[in-house]
Amino acid sequence: MTKAFIAETIQQSAEITAVAAHKVAGTLVDAIVAEMKKSGKFTLPGFLADHFGRIAGPRNRQREGDPGE
Repeated sequence: MTKAFIAETIQQSAEITAVAAHKVAGTLVDAIVAEMKKSGKFTLPGFLADHFGRIAGPRNRQREGDPGE
């Protein structure tokens, strides 16, 4: 799913301008990324948790100094 797809969906659903929808989509994606970086997971209560489970980052994060960096 792309940010453009999210923006288009928001624009059609909320009947707002493309510019406003892109701002909303960008803010939403930025918030999700920030939460994933902070806690390693993201849950949207009442939606993702009920329908798809939660979105989680990789279980085994590479440690600093591990080979392959």
